[in-house]
Amino acid sequence: MSNAFDSDLSGRTILDCSAGWPGPFMGRLLMEKGARIVKVENPKRDDVARTVGGHYDWLNENKEVRKLDLTSAEGKAAFASLVHTADGLIEGFRPKARLKIGLDEETLLSINPRLCIVSLVGYPEDGPLKDRPGHEINYQALSGLSSIFNGMAGLAVSDFFTGYEGALAMVSALDHLARNDDALGKRIVLSIYGVSQKIQWPLINDYKETGIVPVHGETIFTGGLPCHRLYEAKDGRKISVGPIENVFWNRLCDLLGTTEIKDQGHAKGDEAKEVIRIMQNAFGQKVWAEWEPIFAENDCCVEVVKDYSELF
Repeated sequence: MSNAFDSDLSGRTILDCSAGWPGPFMGRLLMEKGARIVKVENPKRDDVARTVGGHYDWLNENKEVRKLDLTSAEGKAAFASLVHTADGLIEGFRPKARLKIGLDEETLLSINPRLCIVSLVGYPEDGPLKDRPGHEINYQALSGLSSIFNGMAGLAVSDFFTGYEGALAMVSALDHLARNDDALGKRIVLSIYGVSQKIQWPLINDYKETGIVPVHGETIFTGGLPCHRLYEAKDGRKISVGPIENVFWNRLCDLLGTTEIKDQGHAKGDEAKEVIRIMQNAFGQKVWAEWEPIFAENDCCVEVVKDYSELF
């Protein structure tokens, strides 16, 4: 991948001591911005991304891989040499394991006082679950995500959002060091569970204000509003309809011949159900091949749902 910002982290070395998805994804993001990523792996254990899903190659493309046993004297010495010259480090271990293999803050900063460490942990380190193992499905379940998706989200939402936030944290920390010659490194901790809740802030805020538990099909993001949901064409093709702005909604109503529901795109409750019924009836009058040229010529925020066979 290439873009105008690829050289932003040129000359920076980041040690990726993580496995699975969130840490390696964060490392890939930093690599795409020009950083040199050295992936440190346990020679006695395969990265779980190799054995589950087969995503290892993409996550770790173009990284330098070093197999080091961090419990052995030889491995510790080789790793200390890497840490000494690195700018940043990514890790995702639980507290006891982190301490056992020397990835704790005290050990790392004693080797390199200007090292920027980003720890992607499962649960908050000051909470009761800090020692509990977990993966994407568990973070989605305990954070409330599974409830609003009415099941599994379909993507590693928690892992990937945490990877993005981790990359932002790392870049910010590195920038601070670059601007301050006497600044010291630090450890930044991000909880995947915490990020899972953070990305739900609109719904959490609504719940705190109203006391109404958000459920699938009744939120702005899952079809609760007539102007932001999926409808079906006559041939069963799903159509994404997103004219949140009234000017687009009213234009859509003109095209569909549903002028009686103009200005009602944000209807709620029973009124919303009636508006949705009217809209679905209108969309069901034509197959998508008939709708496509109409919406190609008129700005209404209407697009067909495509699957991977159409995209790739």
